[in-house]
Amino acid sequence: MSIVNALELSTAHLPDSDPDFGSCLVSDTRYGFIVFPIHTEYIGSLPDWIQPIIRFAFDNGCSLIHFDRDAEEDSQFKTYDW
Repeated sequence: MSIVNALELSTAHLPDSDPDFGSCLVSDTRYGFIVFPIHTEYIGSLPDWIQPIIRFAFDNGCSLIHFDRDAEEDSQFKTYDW
């Protein structure tokens, strides 16, 4: 058995309602997305908006990122008004 850590962020950190996640594996949820980030050596090939989020997730031992409309916004990441 293993337990994974997840970074949970508001969908306000997404640039629009159907963002480009690059080559990350993504699953839609009812109110957002779950993102399985690619390895840090490939971060530079991803869209600019998600690079700092993925770096933060990896630096903090998170193996997935959950964007949810009811989650908290984090002031260290850019927010968008769409």
